[in-house]
Amino acid sequence: MDMQINRKIGVTPASERRSDAVSAVMATSHFAIVFGAVYFAAWTGPGWSTVACWLWFGILGHGFHQLLHECAHKLTFRNVKLNEALAHWLVAPLYLADFDAFRHRHFAHHRDLGYDADPKYTYRTDIRGGRFIGLLLSMLTMSGAIRKAFLQVGEKSGASSDSTRTAALRTLVVQPIFVLSVIIAARLGHPESWQSTAVSAAVAYLFVYLYGVAALTVLVATLRGIAEHRTTGEVETVEGTAALRNFTHNRLDWIIFGTYGFTDHATHHRYPSMPSYLLPALTRQLSTTDPSLAPVGTHTAVLTRLITN
Repeated sequence: MDMQINRKIGVTPASERRSDAVSAVMATSHFAIVFGAVYFAAWTGPGWSTVACWLWFGILGHGFHQLLHECAHKLTFRNVKLNEALAHWLVAPLYLADFDAFRHRHFAHHRDLGYDADPKYTYRTDIRGGRFIGLLLSMLTMSGAIRKAFLQVGEKSGASSDSTRTAALRTLVVQPIFVLSVIIAARLGHPESWQSTAVSAAVAYLFVYLYGVAALTVLVATLRGIAEHRTTGEVETVEGTAALRNFTHNRLDWIIFGTYGFTDHATHHRYPSMPSYLLPALTRQLSTTDPSLAPVGTHTAVLTRLITN
């Protein structure tokens, strides 16, 4: 079966998949770039740089969180067990998430996109005019994150008592290890005083990390979902009540919104078994004959149209 036929039916040949060693290096590097902000805040201690670290971690942390999506489709590693281990024992516990429930919701989203059974609610959020300011305020006050948490334990959450219990146990194992690593970073920066160590570690963990996830990461995830599927009223591809778009590749836009295939979102929905790093080439190939897959602008550009519409 040649590459063209494989791609046509959504099958990715093993020869096109990158090695697990390369994927491990990519995931490790991404972790270092994102979580380095937490460790730097702990090492330097409270100050103006703390706010910069909060912005860095909270905004770019959304990209690392998207590894859950790649692992849900079993595409990060060739070895399926490595996908499960990365999601269950690193990414999900660090984002206080139930990975099995996330996967259940995500597959339902693929299956029921744009219809009542679609569990993804974020793209239905109206952000026109002042409503966008309201969304920002709800995220910065964490009411948006609280709402999201409650929705993820409801009947559409995909969670079971077993998955919730297992996710909680994994979180209780991983979080103390992470806290210890933050304390070590704080101690290296403040070897003269345990009080300074404790304050620096607490600010880094509670403000940069926890508040960064609850406010900024959830905000970016919400805006990404809106950009992907909320209709603009223009001529566009629609399934049910949901638009389906590919986005223009722009480095900054990709780092914030589009990591792990989310820039090529329409292509991913059509070919969900394609690893994220192969989607750009596939989009270019398919869009020459299928205009519905042509990029419509960056996430930022689409959001601007939705806000000012």
